[in-house]
Amino acid sequence: CHTRYYPNYWTNNTDSTCIYYAGVPSVIQAARHSYIEAALLELFAAMKVFGWMSSMNCARVYNYALARRHGYISNNRCAFDATLPQAFDEEFSWQYTLRMRDTDVLNGFFIYSLLLEKAENNSCLVLPHDEQQWIQIDVALSERNKEMEGIGQEAYPHACDLCFIVIGDDDSKCKSIVCQMCGVMLRLITCHGENSSSCL
Repeated sequence: CHTRYYPNYWTNNTDSTCIYYAGVPSVIQAARHSYIEAALLELFAAMKVFGWMSSMNCARVYNYALARRHGYISNNRCAFDATLPQAFDEEFSWQYTLRMRDTDVLNGFFIYSLLLEKAENNSCLVLPHDEQQWIQIDVALSERNKEMEGIGQEAYPHACDLCFIVIGDDDSKCKSIVCQMCGVMLRLITCHGENSSSCL
């Protein structure tokens, strides 16, 4: 039947598609030999949104604080001197690294986000199967970005006097547009003089 089934998706070799099951699974395949829990991906999303952390720093935090068994003991050896031996009992060995990489964080974050968006719209994520994973994700993200442009955003037409101000009258050649989002103030200056249609 040219179909192969995997934990998160199934592939069809006749049309080279990778079709994810409906909904958001509790564990998501971020790379060929890397699965990440949805709860951890939600933590990475929160770290990116509220802490403005890079994928590299998300991976560093995970590897330092969460990846190792009894990591809190091995990270604070002086404080846990009496219980130190239990932190280093039999380590799990596998032929692949157990350390989180920034690419694992990014791939997991993107797939998780795409699956959330598809679940909200009652549809399934479909990716090309024959491409490398980053190309698969890039295709899906480009499609999503096109859908979000302009009126695709929920609050697109919103521009109240509290969060959006235009400085300059109708006759002025330069206008200053100021808006505030998430506590960050942005200012955009536009010039509409002769032969100019760009922002400064």
